[in-house]
Amino acid sequence: MAESADGAEKIAATSGATARGPQTGPPAASEVRRFATFLSHNSHDKPAVERVAEKLHEAGLEPWLDRWYLIGGDVWQADLAAALRASDTCAVFIGPNGFGDWAREELGVAQNRAAKDPAFRLIPVLLPGLPDPFDHSAMLPPFLTNRTWVDLRAGLDDPASFQRLVSAIKGIPPGPPGPGELQDQPPPYRGLQPFEEEQAGFFFGRVADVQRLVEKLKGSRFLAVLGPSGSGKSSLVRAGLVPALRQGESTGSSSWPIRLLKPGARPLDELAVSLAELSGSQDQLGA
Repeated sequence: MAESADGAEKIAATSGATARGPQTGPPAASEVRRFATFLSHNSHDKPAVERVAEKLHEAGLEPWLDRWYLIGGDVWQADLAAALRASDTCAVFIGPNGFGDWAREELGVAQNRAAKDPAFRLIPVLLPGLPDPFDHSAMLPPFLTNRTWVDLRAGLDDPASFQRLVSAIKGIPPGPPGPGELQDQPPPYRGLQPFEEEQAGFFFGRVADVQRLVEKLKGSRFLAVLGPSGSGKSSLVRAGLVPALRQGESTGSSSWPIRLLKPGARPLDELAVSLAELSGSQDQLGA
């Protein structure tokens, strides 16, 4: 591994580099023409990132990790672009130590490629040790704030979290439905009707928005979702946020009582009735 004077790690890559990882690690790079993902990270997070690299390799996804492929004496600056060209995606790890100086340089190169190649995906990955709730606007670089992140804060060995990373690298939804006869399935199209909680399996494209709503609720008891009529507010809350809370995306949220209501002409009365039903004190209203 090469380091600058301040200890920041440099990622190098050449198409002819030889793997120097553990014996059970990746094969020689001369036998590998493509990499599933380039692992960009702060050197202080190296142990966690290498554990993820090992799990990806075991899952059949070859990662580019500097400790495995960096050759001493190479001019890493000239080879960085080659490494990213040889990778289908770039996983950008964000840990409690923040971004390293060279990780920011790698991100700049990756962003340049992503701007020219729409198929090249940048994947923010949250490591254990990050605060909960996670303030994406303060901790993510500007060009990553609108990208859906993969959350590994539950632990590097959490199967569901790791599967989300695998799916992101492959470019597929994390939980596609199993095979079945189409005629036995409910229609996925809602037309002008909002998606409800029971249609959550058909609700796609708002994962990043749901993530941000969940993070907001971790730090506040009140959250308002505002937008023009027809922009998808109801679907986002009912088919996105509510299922995420029921699945425990926020600590303890799987046991939260959840009520859905329409404000109508007397919104405060509707809210009072809904809350009374939760507490079993509905008969006391209007007395």
